[in-house]
Amino acid sequence: MEQSEIEKIDGIKKEMVRKIVSDERPVSLSYENRIILHLIPLGTLDYEYSLDLSTLFDRTVSISPIHGGPDISRINVDGVLACGGNDINKTASYVQLYRNGIVEAVDCLSLASCREGKTIKGLALENVLIDSLTEYLKILKDLGVNMPMMIFLTLIGVGGCGMATGPAYSSYDGAPIDRDNLDLPGIIINSYDEKPETILRPLFDLIWNACGLAESLNYDNGGNHIKARI
Repeated sequence: MEQSEIEKIDGIKKEMVRKIVSDERPVSLSYENRIILHLIPLGTLDYEYSLDLSTLFDRTVSISPIHGGPDISRINVDGVLACGGNDINKTASYVQLYRNGIVEAVDCLSLASCREGKTIKGLALENVLIDSLTEYLKILKDLGVNMPMMIFLTLIGVGGCGMATGPAYSSYDGAPIDRDNLDLPGIIINSYDEKPETILRPLFDLIWNACGLAESLNYDNGGNHIKARI
């Protein structure tokens, strides 16, 4: 992927994030604290590129928001939209699969601890993101979306939050995040053979860095993600 292509995709992501922050999306979000995942294929730069989403339209295949399965899903002008909860117009989590292959997943529930105790529950957040990325990559592969693509994570409304660590998130380490929004750099995905936990690790490390810590503590020496801490 050439630098000019990376810059164009980064620009697409920035505009999409701006619309989310400005509530210019097809649904309203329940809370201001948001984690945003974007998957943007290189094919997006071909403005005539459009997927056949018929399998998603007839719901033989479904796509789920980051936090839990879809309680409501519908076809819209952009592609397929799935929301958590029972109100299509207001939700705490949604995912939009666009006709050009972009996946946009926005979730407020994974950052509930930011609202309640000014902490980020790192392991829980990492687990749901790994699970969601696994699902989204499978769907894109099944739809015939070609690599490479870029993945982005953006955290909104996390200023002053720290990283909760230890058993049952019983301890607080590091320092509070020094800015309200974390706009993390994109990662290039070159193959569907790459493991989601490996793809996401540099982004997880950056979130921990923002909390004053050297890296995510949720990987073992072999680079395997620890699903539960004792």
